[in-house]
Amino acid sequence: MKILGIIPARGGSKGVPEKNILQVDGKPLLAYAIACGEASEKISQVVVSTDSPEIEQVAKDYGAQVMLRPQELAADASDVADAVLFTLVEFQKKGEKFDRIVLLQPTAPLRTGKDIDKALNLLEESGNDAVISVVKVEDNHPARMYTVKSDTMTALHPEWEKRRRQELPEYYLRNGCIYAIKTKAFLAEKNLMPTLKSAYVMNEKWWINVDTPADFYLLERLMPLWKKENDLK
Repeated sequence: MKILGIIPARGGSKGVPEKNILQVDGKPLLAYAIACGEASEKISQVVVSTDSPEIEQVAKDYGAQVMLRPQELAADASDVADAVLFTLVEFQKKGEKFDRIVLLQPTAPLRTGKDIDKALNLLEESGNDAVISVVKVEDNHPARMYTVKSDTMTALHPEWEKRRRQELPEYYLRNGCIYAIKTKAFLAEKNLMPTLKSAYVMNEKWWINVDTPADFYLLERLMPLWKKENDLK
């Protein structure tokens, strides 16, 4: 079975400019995704998909294969699924086909090669079309969420509004670390969240996805602790 690890890393981030190549604990953010993909025993090949010459160079510096994508697939409103499809088509032109796809976003770096392999094992065991990594929702539970119109708060779930945390139903949130998908299902549905999917539950204390400067600040402090817990350099 051939499995392609795709790392999407466009250059036009506005929330945190050039976030994919910013230094975190001595390495560019992108380098952690590359190392994680290479550490997987199941991924056959890892490729960085980018529109940026700067990101291309950093990826090559860390030993990754790079596939440049068109600018129209790297805009703010671009769907990452379109970049994945472009990557698959380009490989197909060279006679290379893959049975499974694993998307590894650089902005959610706190995962290991073992996490990837466990998710891929679950993909085969479950019989579903995808496995998506998630974390259990704690303080940001839907029971604590509201809509606000004309300064008036309305609970999304009024039946849970006054319940203690221990009494609330369990909910899970996509953490952005791993999307493992059967290629056939991806090509049929053209998205990374096919209808039939399973959850790979990860530790919520390491949940971080870099979209804002505050996220990046937190990651800088979490990364050394996470490395120590996972015996990584």
